[in-house]
Amino acid sequence: MIRHACLATLLLVGLSACAATADPPAPVAYRAISVTETPCFGFCPAYTITVTPDDRYVLEARSHTRTQGRTTGALDTGSFARMTAVLEREDAAGLPVSVSRTDEDTCPLWHTDAPGYELSITRMDGRQDVSWYRGCSGHPAIERLERISEALRAQYDYDTLIAVER
Repeated sequence: MIRHACLATLLLVGLSACAATADPPAPVAYRAISVTETPCFGFCPAYTITVTPDDRYVLEARSHTRTQGRTTGALDTGSFARMTAVLEREDAAGLPVSVSRTDEDTCPLWHTDAPGYELSITRMDGRQDVSWYRGCSGHPAIERLERISEALRAQYDYDTLIAVER
């Protein structure tokens, strides 16, 4: 009887150790990331760029951009993976849907004539859209959005593909 109890205890301890050390679930797979920047009162570039896991992009350049119209191409290998790492690091899934001057909770302070920024993240389990009026200030999500914007720009080669030569 004692032998069976010891054997049962060892079995339970072994199973609980396996459960405690199981790999965490894999992160949700990303299918596409789109960034749209809208005009401002001035010369802000207006465009939408969509990047996919194979590091390909589609750019719809509208105004105050290096070129206008639709272009496609390839980014550096690993660009999309680095973009998704930024989204994970900055907890993009936890961002508010809208940071807008019409919402005092997410935009307690604002000024006029700033551009808009829209981030669309398509995952295997759905799509997340975040809209940000860049004239807003005073909410913690804005700092995260600024970091995301700058880091994503670096990965989709904003200075070469979009920004007007200076």
